[in-house]
Amino acid sequence: SVYDWYIELTKYGITADNKISMDNSAKTGHYSQI
Repeated sequence: SVYDWYIELTKYGITADNKISMDNSAKTGHYSQI
C-alpha cells in the first residue's frame, strides 16, 4: 500500500523529510550511512 514505504522508513526513524535530506546529501557527497 501507499503506507508500506512509510512504515519501512519509520522503522529506522526516517521521515520523508529526512529521506529527502539524505538524498540531497548523497548527491553532494556528504552522506554517510548510519
